[in-house]
This record gives sequence, C-alpha cells and structure tokens, in this order.
Amino acid sequence: MRKVTGPRAIIFDWDGVLVQSLGFIKNAFLATIQHIKPLVPVDIENLPTFSLRTYFPEIFGERAKEAEKIFYEYVETHHLQALQTTPGASELLAFLHVSSCPLFVVSNKRGELLRKEVDYLNWKEYFIGVLGAGDCAEDKPSRVPVDKALGLVGLQPSQDIWFVGDS
Repeated sequence: MRKVTGPRAIIFDWDGVLVQSLGFIKNAFLATIQHIKPLVPVDIENLPTFSLRTYFPEIFGERAKEAEKIFYEYVETHHLQALQTTPGASELLAFLHVSSCPLFVVSNKRGELLRKEVDYLNWKEYFIGVLGAGDCAEDKPSRVPVDKALGLVGLQPSQDIWFVGDS
C-alpha cells in the first residue's frame, strides 16, 4: 500500500479561489457592454471562466479588441479597491508556506494585474511563480502555464501536485 503524503506542490487559481472577485468582474463586463453591444446574448450570471482573448471575439466579433481595451481600463482603475480575499486564504497560504510546499498561481487574469494584486495583498513571498493570461503562448485551460510554473522548480505534472480551482 502506498503511503499517503501531502502534495509536492500546489497551484492555485486566483479569482473565486484565493480572492472573491465575481461581482467586480461582472461590473467590468457590464461597463464594457454599455459601450459595445455584444453580437450574441450574454448571460451575465454565468460568465465564462476562460481568458478574454478566447471569448471576447465570440461575443464582440470584430470589436473584440476595442471591448478588451474598455474592460481592462475599468479593471485597472478599480481592481485593487475591489479586492477581497477569500476567508481563511491568508492563513492557509501562511501555513503552506511554513510547510515548504511550493505554491504557484495560474490564472486567466492578465498577468501584470494578477501580480499587482499579489503584491497589494503582501502575498508575494508565498508564491514561487504567478502566471496569468498573456504570460504564455496559451492560457488556461491549456496546460502550458501549468508546465511553465512547475518548470520553475523542475517539477512535472503528477498526481501529487494539486491544482485548486473553482471550475
């Protein structure tokens, strides 16, 4: 029988896992829709969890780049003030950090915004790597950012590496 041990590394998603930002993301999306009417009906209560570069072209068609600019202008202006940690997240990260378990973030939030939020929360010391949308050739759900994160410490994906996400 195999001995059960803890994970060799943990990769966290960001939004909806370590921070609660669904309401903020909806507000940014609504601000975008106010400027650009989408080509397809959008269920604002069930927004996709993949990156904007994947779903904005489906929703906004040839105006996707304009919509992305509007969305990120809103996000960059308001994201730090709206940032709310998930209850217990700080304590969990501190505990895992002391246990020497390598921690990473892989998110579909734009990389530079993600790293600003990690810095703002004073969580930088907890993570070996923080990768967001645009940091790799592909975004989640591709495994490319996971492979890049784990590669920072010479690890390969395996059953004893956990990915903690909300979808």
